[in-house]
Amino acid sequence: MEQLIRDAQAGDRESCEKLIRLFYNEIYAYVYKLTFDKELAMDLTQEVFIRVIKKISHYKPKHGSFKSWLYKVAHNYTINYFNTRDYKNHKNYIELAEQITTNINLDLTVIKQEDTKLINNAIYNLDSKYKDIIIMRYFQDLSINEIASILEINDNTVKTRLRRGLDKLKECLEGGDLYE
Repeated sequence: MEQLIRDAQAGDRESCEKLIRLFYNEIYAYVYKLTFDKELAMDLTQEVFIRVIKKISHYKPKHGSFKSWLYKVAHNYTINYFNTRDYKNHKNYIELAEQITTNINLDLTVIKQEDTKLINNAIYNLDSKYKDIIIMRYFQDLSINEIASILEINDNTVKTRLRRGLDKLKECLEGGDLYE
């Protein structure tokens, strides 16, 4: 992997293509979890890899793994994209809601059909500093350390935000106020 990255940094097109093939599906899945729009996720993923290839010389192994750097580029690019468009009305979080209830223990034994809207609203309204970490941890299987590197925060901050985010989600789903 290290040699492949060095070759890509030296401008070797074949190495760049190998890196894209190696990480494309993983980055697409991450971007899709942020957008819940297949076409948009494909477009953003393509743009992420264009940016990665252009900026690959900026990657320094001493600052973390290539995978963490790649996720950081994908995360920042996607967040910047959201900042350029109005996604406040984007409420296609059904799949995420189902995955959240599967992947974390919310002490809910059965999620009824009518509860889906509540879950969707809770996830949609969750502050992005919590939502992003929940997605990275539970859906991308990134470690606390990798998330910290991507978001440029320390491990303890990631742990705190993860716990608070899950607590806020649970409170909201149990009838509390998401913004308390």
